[in-house]
Amino acid sequence: MNFFGKNNKHNPSLIDSIPLAFARYEINYNDEDIPVDLTFVEVNNLFIQIAGHDRDYLVGKHYSQVFPELKSNLQEALQQNSQAIRKCESFELEIFIEATNSWYDVFVNVQTKNTLTLLFSDCSNRKVLEEDLRQSELKYKSLYDNSPIGLFRLSPDGRILSANTALLKILQLSSFDELFLLVHDKVPPAGKNGIGQLIQVYGSEKIEIKELAWKSQEGNPVFLRIHSNPTLDSIGKVLYYERTIE
Repeated sequence: MNFFGKNNKHNPSLIDSIPLAFARYEINYNDEDIPVDLTFVEVNNLFIQIAGHDRDYLVGKHYSQVFPELKSNLQEALQQNSQAIRKCESFELEIFIEATNSWYDVFVNVQTKNTLTLLFSDCSNRKVLEEDLRQSELKYKSLYDNSPIGLFRLSPDGRILSANTALLKILQLSSFDELFLLVHDKVPPAGKNGIGQLIQVYGSEKIEIKELAWKSQEGNPVFLRIHSNPTLDSIGKVLYYERTIE
């Protein structure tokens, strides 16, 4: 059964059987033939719950009238996808509706140049999880960057994948670019020999704690403690090494 066919617009019971909020629209163009708004043609009961208005109120109204807070977002989305609309290609959007305080994935099915349908799927739970993950990543990054211990991640072939500022201070380097250059270059600049070997030492081992003697750029002896722990994939292959130097 094709819920989205243009001949279904006069069959409310069929449209109400759709398990997602549904609306069919006429596309409104400005004088320059750019899509700028939508006019409601038909909606189902689930969409009525989102909009907070009944079917008689919605039909014939502009989208920007029903959701004025989304007017600029709608115009931007229509203009960004104007080529898809002209080619009758489907696309997806993500919107926040204040009336329900919820986020929705919106699946847009363009039927003709002048008509389209929208399906609304509540994605609020996913957005909460995404925000929690983002906050966790920011917290981890803050702890990583501000740790007094030198932290870095090393690939199995000896490439630095990431490092914090404490590592630069310990090694008396001025920038991450300098660190990467010294580690990855086969011929390091005079006076800075040994940094690559120091970083890449024991590349295939798990190191609980290893004490090393190293000379700074000024030639002063520096005693370091290095710890390394491999991160493995599901079959036991090393993805990278998490290392510390202090």
